[in-house]
Amino acid sequence: MKKSILILGIIAFSFISCKIATGKVKEETKTEEVVNLELKNSKWRLLKMNGKVVKKDPNIEKEYGITFNPEGRFSAYAGCNSMAGSFELQEDVSRIKFSKVASTMMACQDMETEQELAKILEMTDNYNFDGKTLKLNKARMAPLAEFEIIR
Repeated sequence: MKKSILILGIIAFSFISCKIATGKVKEETKTEEVVNLELKNSKWRLLKMNGKVVKKDPNIEKEYGITFNPEGRFSAYAGCNSMAGSFELQEDVSRIKFSKVASTMMACQDMETEQELAKILEMTDNYNFDGKTLKLNKARMAPLAEFEIIR
């Protein structure tokens, strides 16, 4: 009788252990899929460039930031002209490369912020992304730009 109870206990424990392990793996995979999906189809508000808080012109309604689409294209805005181009991700090593960047050519009073953002996009080679915050980096330097998620 004691052997039967012991065997049933071992079987039950094994079954529960397998369920817990299986559930954990599925949860981690799901989280990874959500993170990947969000970066490829997301919109970000620009917070800082080169460690300095970006002050948005209160007269401009449009958000300063960057938008990524699932087809590998991005658009960006920082006060005057719109920028657009392509991006390539290597998610397994957190690499990003911006290319074919084009911009409208309007002359504005303050173009310093957008010129700085354009330089940052050109220099960026990696990123940090936690689902809420995106940091664009060059090598192991301090973040070049920091963004918060809008959607």
